[in-house]
Amino acid sequence: MKVRLAIIALALVFGQNVFAQTCPDMQFNSSASVWDNAVSGPNLIPISADTPNGNFTICNHAGVQFGLRIDERYVGPITPTAGTGDYVAPMGDNGDGSALWNITGHLDFGYAYGSGVSPDELGDTTTIMQYDCDPFIGSVDGPTIDLSSNLIGLVVPSTTVLFQITDNIGFALRCPDFDPTADGSYEFSATIQDSNGAIIAETYATAIVGSPVAPPPVASRSVPTLSQWSLILMAMLLGMVAVIGLRRKTR
Repeated sequence: MKVRLAIIALALVFGQNVFAQTCPDMQFNSSASVWDNAVSGPNLIPISADTPNGNFTICNHAGVQFGLRIDERYVGPITPTAGTGDYVAPMGDNGDGSALWNITGHLDFGYAYGSGVSPDELGDTTTIMQYDCDPFIGSVDGPTIDLSSNLIGLVVPSTTVLFQITDNIGFALRCPDFDPTADGSYEFSATIQDSNGAIIAETYATAIVGSPVAPPPVASRSVPTLSQWSLILMAMLLGMVAVIGLRRKTR
């Protein structure tokens, strides 16, 4: 138990350094403004699966509600560690190389939250989702996806006001080297920028699988000692003598 708590603490420290939270209204273990796969209408892309609402790490800011969470597949949302966006996710292969957990997102531009406040649709912003394929704590390496242009083959219309999705980094085109049976800390972030590039909302969610570790230190180059330098110089001199001898023989 103490080891797991230490891992969560490390993930929180590293994660908050990587994903700077500029949202003044961040809410943990919270519910989305609407979460219903039966919702239909123009400019709406509701969640396709029938999963419960709740357990999101949500940013409510500037008329936008933006949330991420980690779900256990075929079970439901995982409860995050109190006061954080860290979710302890199950380890294992779903049978096709994908994980037993999903990253799930919710974005409301005024459908059920902040109605009448600008921005009022996806096309008014640049909305970026950062995936993480690197299992080390605090080390993020994965595709960065602009939701307004492409989402792993899915084009989201610029007039969208409600967008919800669940995804898996083990699916095709996400993380080719992902190992669902290995320890890892996968740190996802999502950011909304206005037309001037200023961040107006951002959120994050970290999937903690097993017992992840921090990246290994970069190996430092060792400086040769005096005795090593003498051997190097001696080898160079011997090489020069051998070259001179060969030149004399060939004359």
